[in-house]
Amino acid sequence: LLTADYTFVNERLAKHYGIDGIYGDQFRRVDVTDDARRGLLVRGPIPTLLPRSDRPDQRVVRPVRSCPRSMRAERGQAIVEFALVLPLLLVLVLGVALITEIGVARLALEHAAAEAARTGSLTNDDDLIRSTVTAAVSPLDASRVMVVIEPTHDEVPRSSTPRGSLIRVRLRYPLPVPLAFVGLSRLIVEGTAARRVEWAP
Repeated sequence: LLTADYTFVNERLAKHYGIDGIYGDQFRRVDVTDDARRGLLVRGPIPTLLPRSDRPDQRVVRPVRSCPRSMRAERGQAIVEFALVLPLLLVLVLGVALITEIGVARLALEHAAAEAARTGSLTNDDDLIRSTVTAAVSPLDASRVMVVIEPTHDEVPRSSTPRGSLIRVRLRYPLPVPLAFVGLSRLIVEGTAARRVEWAP
């Protein structure tokens, strides 16, 4: 395989290898005098795949087929996948934003209700309770906060012997839902607090 000093050629191969005196299509054995042509590894297409020492500039070059159609198909597939995923991403973002707003509103209402109940416990005055809610409900819009006081100043026992009675302040805040998420136009967030009345007439 490596040192054979002969080969088999016909007229066409003989012309390819530069061997004279061979005619016809029949293969015949001929002696090889060129050392660079000895052995099986230098026959046929093998020299075109392996660089030779006497041809240092030879390189194996494989053509790269351009596939613009497949690239366009991949880009189109990516666009379709993005279009399918985009609504899910928007719903996820809106859901996270909505949960955050609900948490902020709940904390603000609980704080304002506690402060308002404390004011009612010390003053037994519904107007001061509502003023305390307006001042403490930040960052919410105070004009949209619904204040429910149970019992009111005109109801028993606050109207007669308020000391020791229980006063409850309930706050409600309508929270708009972006893009009417899950079919709801708004959510009602509540905060409640209760205190014993310490005020005495």
